[in-house]
Amino acid sequence: MFAKYKKVIIVTLIIVLGFIAYSIFLKPGPQSNSLLKNSNPKQVDVLGQDIIRSLNKIQSLRLDQSLFSDPIYLRLIDDTEEIPEPSVGRLNPFEPLPIENTEVINQSSINPLQ
Repeated sequence: MFAKYKKVIIVTLIIVLGFIAYSIFLKPGPQSNSLLKNSNPKQVDVLGQDIIRSLNKIQSLRLDQSLFSDPIYLRLIDDTEEIPEPSVGRLNPFEPLPIENTEVINQSSINPLQ
């Protein structure tokens, strides 16, 4: 009787062992929804300071306005093309198509070598 179910038992054991190995070695750990949930206050302060420093750098950027009065810039030509509206399909896409040509072609009369 054991020989009758030997293959089934082996396959089942392989699947169970594979699942256990996946659960232990490959399964990712639980993800936290909050960035600050597992952080200590010092890490949050450092992160906040980095963000503030980056924002200050962005705010201190100044654009040279003389660029827009440069003759090379003024010679640029706008080649934008208006994108046409796409054509709208049928109101009911599931409605059967109208049959315009009901002529049936006899397959035996078509000769692909001609």
